[in-house]
Amino acid sequence: LVWSAEQRAMVPSGQTKVDCEGALKALKLMGQTLGMFRKDPVSEEPGVESLEAYLRRLDEEEAQKSST
Repeated sequence: LVWSAEQRAMVPSGQTKVDCEGALKALKLMGQTLGMFRKDPVSEEPGVESLEAYLRRLDEEEAQKSST
C-alpha cells in the first residue's frame, strides 16, 4: 500500500512484498528438532556406526590384511 494524496488514503501499489521470516524460523526449528544442525551428529540407535566410521574401519581391515 502507498499513500495517495489525491484520495487521501492508502491505495494498493500493485507490488507485493513477501515476508518469509516466519517460514524460515519454522524450518529452522524443525531442523533443530530433527538434529540436522549438529556439528558432530550422534546416531539415535546404539550400536549403529556412521558411514564414515564404517568406511574407515574397512580401510583399516584391508590394510591389515595386505600387510600380513
